[in-house]
Amino acid sequence: MPTFIGKAPEIATIQTVARALGLEITRRWVYLTYDCWGRQIDFVYGVGCCDGQMFGPIEADGPSEAEVAFTAIMAKLGLSPEQAMQFPAFERGFWSEP
Repeated sequence: MPTFIGKAPEIATIQTVARALGLEITRRWVYLTYDCWGRQIDFVYGVGCCDGQMFGPIEADGPSEAEVAFTAIMAKLGLSPEQAMQFPAFERGFWSEP
């Protein structure tokens, strides 16, 4: 979804793309974007669906706020904070300086 890079699209736009991709037949899906600045994740935006219920957008700006928002997004999918932090992109110390 290159047209979404660097953007926080409206929920209706995300739903349209999800339908076009056939995601309405899945139990769970999420559109997640995040930005890093100075090696830290400092922006998170997520919209998704769990068991037919749309959620979001959940959005945060700032490193500590972004981590809270990310775990909230993953909680909507049924993941604990510990499980959420096992996301490979975040296992590199992006939440805080090493």
